[in-house]
Amino acid sequence: MSEETALKLKQAKESLAAAGQELETLEREFLAVVAAQIPSHANELARKLAKQQADVTKGLGAEKVKDLRANIEEAALRATEDVAGAASRVKWEVPSNIYTVPNAHEVNAAMRSYLRRSVLPEFVTILKAAGFTIAGSTAGPSLGSLYSEEEVTAEARALGGALLAVAKAEQVLTKATEADNDATINELWGD
Repeated sequence: MSEETALKLKQAKESLAAAGQELETLEREFLAVVAAQIPSHANELARKLAKQQADVTKGLGAEKVKDLRANIEEAALRATEDVAGAASRVKWEVPSNIYTVPNAHEVNAAMRSYLRRSVLPEFVTILKAAGFTIAGSTAGPSLGSLYSEEEVTAEARALGGALLAVAKAEQVLTKATEADNDATINELWGD
């Protein structure tokens, strides 16, 4: 191994570590902003459905509507905690083309997918148990309705940039590792 390739390998590892730390920070920030919106958006989602299915809502009566709202609120608090700590569980799209920054839409698509798999089913269960009809899949109404994508655009773009930075740093590390391995083998081989 040459000193030059060893130094480049060390620098590539340090760059990847720094990019990874920045990604973790931006993931936490994005998820915190999304999580903070869940309680009010979950309440609005339930209220909208209650208005759309007024007969069901009227049939529940005041006490059961109060219970429904409490159940939605409790589920929203659990969802808030879940989403705030979901960085390792959200399947962010890592760019295969290191020249294309994932845009806010792609970051939000990953978030919607996570919500559909991990968060919305509990809300759907609560609403169905109260007698509401949820059209379509168990994913429930309006997948983006638990947070406002428009309000997280800046955070989503920053996260997309961090995903790209990690992909680039990984590529640089791969090349530096290959160069260092080649130099080491050549040195050991006596070339």
